[in-house]
Order: sequence, then structure tokens, then C-alpha cells
Amino acid sequence: MLLTCLMPSRYQGIHLGGWSKAAILFDTDGRFSTSRLHELLISRLSRLFGRDGTHHTNVTIDLEDLATQCLENLHIFRPTSSAQLAISLTHLPKYHATNSRLQDTEIGLLSIDSLSAFYWRDRYSLEQLRDATDGSSHATLPPNPLYYVVKALQDFRVSHRPVILLSNWGLNAFSKPSAPGEPESPFYRQHLHPFPAPFEAHGAAEAISNIQNSQRERSASVDPSRDSPAGRARRQANLSRLPLHYHITLHPAPIDPFPASYTLAEAIAQEHMRAALVNKGEIQGLLRTPGSSDVREFAFRIGDREIFVDEPERPP
Repeated sequence: MLLTCLMPSRYQGIHLGGWSKAAILFDTDGRFSTSRLHELLISRLSRLFGRDGTHHTNVTIDLEDLATQCLENLHIFRPTSSAQLAISLTHLPKYHATNSRLQDTEIGLLSIDSLSAFYWRDRYSLEQLRDATDGSSHATLPPNPLYYVVKALQDFRVSHRPVILLSNWGLNAFSKPSAPGEPESPFYRQHLHPFPAPFEAHGAAEAISNIQNSQRERSASVDPSRDSPAGRARRQANLSRLPLHYHITLHPAPIDPFPASYTLAEAIAQEHMRAALVNKGEIQGLLRTPGSSDVREFAFRIGDREIFVDEPERPP
């Protein structure tokens, strides 16, 4: 997503398929590598231009220079707490308007990796506050710090309309095995409150409502006749609701265990084949949409200089 957002749509008459927009990344885990992104960007540009190289239709292209131009539109923040993250998001419109490298460019992607980075710290702080109140009314307790993050995200979504890409951890499986030996559910419960939980009973209706409200906002923004005072009032009431349109769960691609009938010699003979599968590092993705029971699957792996995606076959 970052590469697609940063790359130009066309360059010297050659179609690249990018968005030609800026990207904002909040690296809360502190693991993002700009040099690695640069390698992947160079590799993708090289493939798109067609020859490992820099020549296409008699035009000489400096891939390093083009990659540098693309990365100039990437803005990285590294907050160290939920409060810093919320404050940074709240001031992002001002940063967009005043930063000389950004003010004339549309923000196409806002990404946070990950929302769970401060989960345990925030949970501990809230438990300490709860203990300090001696079990008195929770009305006196401050909101979960993530409340302000979600609110700031929604405000920025309404004002700037970027694609918002968020990652979080999978901590609690949606359901436990009913019998020994059975696999756990491939999905996880939402542990971040008040973040949307569209696939759990308590959050499904609200998630669908949030999506419908966002669609109404889009309709009103392109149809002035529908922008009545009553419509503006309804949209204002829904500003704090962050819609979640797609949810992707990632797992290492499963590797079937040896059959129980295998001998030790047979297992050793096939060890190199299993090692190759492990080293391949394939990741399985499960794509869900709120309000639908359909689950789409895809797989990808990250090579030394490229990301390889195996798209699922479409049903006839």
C-alpha cells in the first residue's frame, strides 16, 4: 500500500499504477525500515519499467532518483505513547497545511503500525486508576487512551479522506477448540476498546451503521442538493464513528504435519522439503467485510527484493 501510494501514476509516459500521493506512517512499534522500503521500491520500479534497468522506449530513467522523489512524500512519526499518537493525529491537519514538503500534496494513505503497541501500558495505567478509586463509580475514570486516537482518526478521515490502514495484534482467539487436537479459530477477538468490533455480537450492528453513515457522507459531499441543515446535523452527530470497511487476518501459511503412520526414516527423508516451505515464509491472508459471512483467502511472501502475491481464484 505504501509503495502504491507513493509511486506516480505515470512517469515519462509510462504507466506505473501509483497514486502520486503522500503517505503518513505512525511507526509505534519502532520496526519500520526505510532502507528496506527503498529496496522494494527500486525492485518494483525496475519490474514495471520492464528491463532490470533504466531504459524504456528510448528514454533513460534513473531509478534511484525516481525512488528518492517518491520517498520524499513519505512522512514518518514515532510516538512513544497513546497520548502522543492521539496528539500527533489531532495536529496532522496543521502539519499538512504548513509543511513545505507536504502542503501541496494530497495525503492518500494514513497508516498506524500498530494500534496495539501501547496496549499493555495503557491497560496497566487504567487498572492502577481503577484500584485508586476503591471500586467507586467508573464515571470518574478517564476514557481509555485509545478513545482519543479513534476520535482523531475519524476527524482526519472526514477532513482529508485518506485510505486508513491500521494493524493490531491477535491476542485472544475468537473460539477455543471444542476437543483436543482441533485447531483454534483463525480469527481473534477485538482487544482494543473502543475500536470497532464488527465480527462480534456486541459490535456488529454499530459497525454496519458506521459504514452506512460514511456512505451517506460521501453522497452528500458530491450532491449539494442533499446537504441540508438536517443532513449536516446528522453527519456531525456521527463524526466520532470510525467505519471499518475491510478486515484482514494474517497467519503463517499452515504446513501439514507428518501423518501418524510415518516412520522416523520417512520424516527425515522429507525434512528438506518441509524446511523449504518454512524458509519460503508464506503468509496467509483472510479477508472479511462487515455484514458478510464470506471469507476470501490470499497468500503472499516477501522476497529479498520483491513482494509476491498469490491472488485467489474468483468464483465462476
